[in-house]
Formats: sequence, structure tokens, C-alpha cells
Amino acid sequence: MKPGLPMLFTTLIALAAPQFALGENITHAKVTWKQITANVVYVNMDSPNVRVTPALAKKGTGSSESFRSMVDRLHPTAAITGTFFCTRSLQPTGDIVIEGKRMHSGCVGTALCITDDGQVQFRTLKDGRSSGWQGCRTVICAGPTLVRDGKMALAPKAEGFKDPEIFRRKPRAAVAYTSNNKLLMVTVSRPILLSDLAGLLLHLGASDAVDLDGGSSTALYYRGSMINRPTRSLTNLLVAYETPEQYAAYRSQLAPDMPTMLARSTHERASRPATALSDGALIGMFVKTPNPRLTQTPYWDVYRPFAERRSDVQTISARPE
Repeated sequence: MKPGLPMLFTTLIALAAPQFALGENITHAKVTWKQITANVVYVNMDSPNVRVTPALAKKGTGSSESFRSMVDRLHPTAAITGTFFCTRSLQPTGDIVIEGKRMHSGCVGTALCITDDGQVQFRTLKDGRSSGWQGCRTVICAGPTLVRDGKMALAPKAEGFKDPEIFRRKPRAAVAYTSNNKLLMVTVSRPILLSDLAGLLLHLGASDAVDLDGGSSTALYYRGSMINRPTRSLTNLLVAYETPEQYAAYRSQLAPDMPTMLARSTHERASRPATALSDGALIGMFVKTPNPRLTQTPYWDVYRPFAERRSDVQTISARPE
């Protein structure tokens, strides 16, 4: 490699990567690739303080709620539309697990899973059903799959998606995961194909990604800004909290039966004082197992906020308009 090229390469990455402000583990940037402009919320999953979870409409599955109402009620740092739902029955099409409890059983999709120790995984519905989502505190089964193991992986019909609307150009939403442990919430307002979305996510560094509900359901919120406003009410969201205290204050709002679940959990913990955990000490829930990548990956690759290795992706703005 010629002298000076490593410095140039590092500079290109720095220009394309959003920077996390001091004390922040969730940030936003507007990026462009091949004339496609996307809003991207980056969630630092290395932080033990971050919590990502699905949330249901106030009255639960079978009902809907405006995006504004859900955000005002839940007070997340960031939120994006969740999985698809039937517009007649208002029932989501994929499984949803909140705090380790399956709140809804769907019929199609691939799931974003976050395990009890904070690891991000993508599992098929079949795998989840056979295991009962054991060991997962968060599951939202959406799809179709866009990226798997760093390669485009589009097979909607094989995953059970047959609605022709899936294959047409439309505004899109997706959730992706990168090799340096960042979760991406991505929306594109311009109508595009699934293959366009998959290409964009690959160039954002995604190792795995699934499509979320888009079209008129496309929604994205970040720190007080409605970046994408849906034109219909929604049944579920994927939300992110930046601190244990913030999550503790609003987790009872994630689903209608959450207060009962939390009361039962509190009672069970009270019978085991050695492992008791109150809302005021939620930090213990966020401690993760050692990440093996920390011993295998150079410091620069692990702690850089976002591993953007493609110079053809440009950051337009680090602040929502």
C-alpha cells in the first residue's frame, strides 16, 4: 500500500461516520448512496445502558394507536415502525417478545432477537418456535430478510411473504446490525425496491438486516424529532432507550399487561433477596458477557462509533431536519 493511503482511508471513514456525542449511545445521521437518501439511527449495543424492545399499541394487539401518541406515551430516545400487521384485524404478522414474554404469535418472518445477555441475533421463525424464544428478552419477527452474513439474501416467498405489495417500490423501513455491534434503524422516504434497500444496508456495513413495515406505515423518531410521519395508526414499534432510568420509567407502558408482569416479577425477586433488582437498580439487567471480538479485533475497529468502510456512502447531516 502506498504511503499516505491508510491515513486517507481513515479520513474517508471518519467523514462518513456519525459521531456519538459524549454520554450518548444513540445518534442519528442522514446518508446518501446512489441517489438514495436514508435516515439512520445508530444504537451502540456495546453500552450496558442501552435497551431496545418492541412496544405495542396502548390496547394491545388487535388495536392501533397514532405514532405520535405512542411516542408521547413511551418517551423513547428513538423509535421506528415495527412488523407488518393486517389492516383489517390489526394483528401483527410476526412474533413479538417483550421482557422475555411472548406477547403475540405471528405466522411469517425472520426475527431480530436480543438475548438476555444483550447479544443481537437474527433467527428464523422456525428456530424461534422450536426453542420458544428461550433466552431472548426481545424479539420482533419481521422481514423479509435483506442481508445475511454480510451478503444480500432476498427470498421473500420462501419466508412466507406473498403479498405483491412487498415487491413494489415503496417507502421502506429496516433494522440492521453491523459487525462492530451497532444496531441501525433505517428509513427511506422515496419509493424503492427491496433490492435497493438491501444494497443500501450492505453499504452501511450491515452484516444482517430485515425489512420492517414500510409504505404508509414508515415512521422514525429521534430525540423529539418526527423524522418520518406515518399516514396511518400503527400496532407496534421498535423503541430504544439510552439509560436504565429512562427505560425503567416507561417499561410498564410497553404492553397492556406489563404492569401485571412487573408486579409478578417484583414479587418473585422479593422472595430471593440475594438477586433482588428494583427499578432503581436496573443497571444489573444490562451487564453483558465479555465480547470475544474485543480480544480478536484491533482497538480502532471495536471502539470506532460506526465501521463505515465504503467511501461511496456520504453523511449529509448528523441532525434531523
